Amino acid sequence: MKSKDTMIMKRLNIVNYLLLYILGIVLFTGCEKGYDYTKPEGAPTRAGYNMQVNKTLQKKDSIWVTDQLNKRSRNFRIGFEFINDKDVRILDWNFVMVSLREQLIAVLDQAQFGSQEYFELLELIRIVGGLNDTRLRDLLINNSANASIRKAMEKYVPVSLSGPPYQYTHLQSQSKTYNINGDFQTNLTFDTESLLSGLKESREFDFDFVIEKISSQELELYGHYGSNANRNPRLIPVATNDLQAAVNAANVMNVYPGAVNIKLNSKVIADVDLLAIRKSYELTNDVTNKKVTFKLGKDVNIAGIGSLGYWVARPNAYTLPADAAVQPTGTVLCSFYLYDGAVFNQNNILEIVAK
Repeated sequence: MKSKDTMIMKRLNIVNYLLLYILGIVLFTGCEKGYDYTKPEGAPTRAGYNMQVNKTLQKKDSIWVTDQLNKRSRNFRIGFEFINDKDVRILDWNFVMVSLREQLIAVLDQAQFGSQEYFELLELIRIVGGLNDTRLRDLLINNSANASIRKAMEKYVPVSLSGPPYQYTHLQSQSKTYNINGDFQTNLTFDTESLLSGLKESREFDFDFVIEKISSQELELYGHYGSNANRNPRLIPVATNDLQAAVNAANVMNVYPGAVNIKLNSKVIADVDLLAIRKSYELTNDVTNKKVTFKLGKDVNIAGIGSLGYWVARPNAYTLPADAAVQPTGTVLCSFYLYDGAVFNQNNILEIVAK
């Protein structure tokens, strides 16, 4: 019995040895082949994939635009135009309050004054020139020591704690550099970018991202240093001309101070005004068709279609002057095609016209 047990044990040891030997060969062979499951499918190397990403980002006729973000209760977007392997134009599409200083300068430029009023305006502009606008308004309204300055200023512009009721939208371009890099994941990093650096300091954006998803129609980024929505932006490419038209149209809706007519196919719509549109419209990104679209709210119903369809600004949209001046009667300030998500409906054109 003992010799039989010994034989069985020897056979088991041989089997175990063979199993270990085979397993070792498999492991060694796997390591020898250099399997790397972090490499994207279809890319021979991570470096090769990074080159593919860089090529995808560089769209000569488009700008990658974020969904709507938020900055201290103000809406903003950021656009990126990747020019070559290193350079990028960063576009700050922001809703910025008009400052008291800007209002005073606009008054000075537009009106005719006697010498006393002229020099008084120049002195007021000089006084407020170095102050933050929010701080300035607080000092003028809540500090009685500034009553005389406030009185002098109110001869020309209204002074309120919340500022004027309109906002500007503008594109501001800056040429900086970027890098696509990473051995185990692909990163998009902007170098010494003042705009993005400032947003990062306030925890509202970032300049160092992991590329979560990229295609010709969509770019999803994940910020290394935070997880809020602003640090995980989603971008789509928008044709440069279409983006400028959208900005021009948003300017009119947010800023234009004069009376207007709202027209559908050249006919005035009596029961819809600019204030109603201003309060209700939303900007959205159409990923499939690479458009920024305007969606009118449910309170604005234009001939039964306004609350249902999307609108796309026409490229010939009027460019609002920096001072938001009232325009001559009949000036087409902006116009839109009704848009069903696939084609422009040129039989339904919405216009905002100076009255």
